[in-house]
Order: sequence, then C-alpha cells, then structure tokens
Amino acid sequence: MANKTSRNQRKKANKKRNKLAKQSFIDNKLKVKPKSELWFDEQMKKYDLRFPFEENQVFAGLCPDYMNKHYNVIVEVDGSFHDQESVKKKDAIKTKKYQRLGFEVIRVKAYDEESLNNCLDRLKEIRLSKPQI
Repeated sequence: MANKTSRNQRKKANKKRNKLAKQSFIDNKLKVKPKSELWFDEQMKKYDLRFPFEENQVFAGLCPDYMNKHYNVIVEVDGSFHDQESVKKKDAIKTKKYQRLGFEVIRVKAYDEESLNNCLDRLKEIRLSKPQI
C-alpha cells in the first residue's frame, strides 16, 4: 500500500512540475516575442493584411502564436527550432487539438516566402468567407 501511495505522490509531483514548466514557458513567451513572430508581424504590415489576431494567449491549455476565434483560425509561425523531429511531433499533436476544437491551423515556415504567401492567401480567403467582426 505504501508503495502505491508513493507512486501516486510521484505522479502528482511530476504533473505539478510539468504544469509549472509549461506555465514558465508561456510566461516567458509573453515577455519576449520570438524573432520568427516578429518577422511575421513585419510581413503582415508589409502586405497590409489587417487581420485581428489575439497573440500568444493561453487557449485550451496551449499558447497559439496567433488566433482569431471569430474566423476559427490559428497561425503558428515555425522557426528553425520546429525542424527538430521531437518538436514536429509536438506540433502535430497541438495542430490536432486545435482542429478538434474547430480551428483551421495554418503553419508558416519563418522566412519562407512561399509559405508566407500561402498563409496570406488563405487568410484573405477566410476573411472573405465570413462577415467581418
């Protein structure tokens, strides 16, 4: 019985540690915007695409880069960090979670013109398909 109790205590401690680590990551992201997201902001201004986004807001236990609940769209800007296999797997899980919640997820490879153009075109289509807020 004592063995089972200590196992449950370890599980709780690990869960709490993971939650704190996740919160720390989110807090840091809210303070310091990644270069890839700064690049995306510049591109949105450059192409004069005024799309109302909530940026880096905690949603469903995650922190999407850009989200618009009216249009049910999330944009994730992927810097070189996202080229790692372990990160790609986490990104796929996040994408599926957002999709289950009814969001379209657009992934943009930072500093990639083709990826950016595909994103901008899709955002224009989405905006035209639904009345503005």
